[in-house]
Amino acid sequence: MTRKHLVLVAGVLAGLVACEANKVSLKVVTDIPAPVAARLPLKVGVYYDDKFANHVYEENSEDRPNWRIESGASQTALFDQILSSMFAEIQRIDGVPPKSGSSGFDLLLAPQVEEMQFSTPTEIKTEFYEAWVRYALAMYEPDGSPLATWRFEGYGKSSTEFLKNMDTGMNEAINVALRDAGAKFIVKFPDLPEIKSRVEGR
Repeated sequence: MTRKHLVLVAGVLAGLVACEANKVSLKVVTDIPAPVAARLPLKVGVYYDDKFANHVYEENSEDRPNWRIESGASQTALFDQILSSMFAEIQRIDGVPPKSGSSGFDLLLAPQVEEMQFSTPTEIKTEFYEAWVRYALAMYEPDGSPLATWRFEGYGKSSTEFLKNMDTGMNEAINVALRDAGAKFIVKFPDLPEIKSRVEGR
């Protein structure tokens, strides 16, 4: 094999190694502490559609080859934990309005992941992995008529100092972003006009 061929093969191998190093195939594992919040005297139904419950971020570009980040289970775990700590009663429902004929709710909620963004140390020339998640929380009257939509977001980052690989770094950054979003929900949600009026009316 000539020197020219060796250089070409080395270049191809380097490209494959770089591509593999940038690959992300991750199922997010959550570590969300139980929140402490004053319970609101409301019975709430929550609907997780398939897109939310099985949320997947996918990208296949030159810089992000074969990225697949599954976070649906983590999203539902986040909302289950927060909502159960905030309301007098919380129940999963099968649609808006509930198809099963459940009644007696004060409010119906249906969260959606509106956007997720990520950055890696290589992309932004820092020592951190970063993650952003923005939610759109649709609120409905008990009969299913639209009430309002509230948007909130979470941000998280993790250092490369103690992390061994990209999957670990991304998972930690996403976890921090979920915890940040959860904290904002707990603090801000009770002050929404649509919620305050219902609590004051009880």
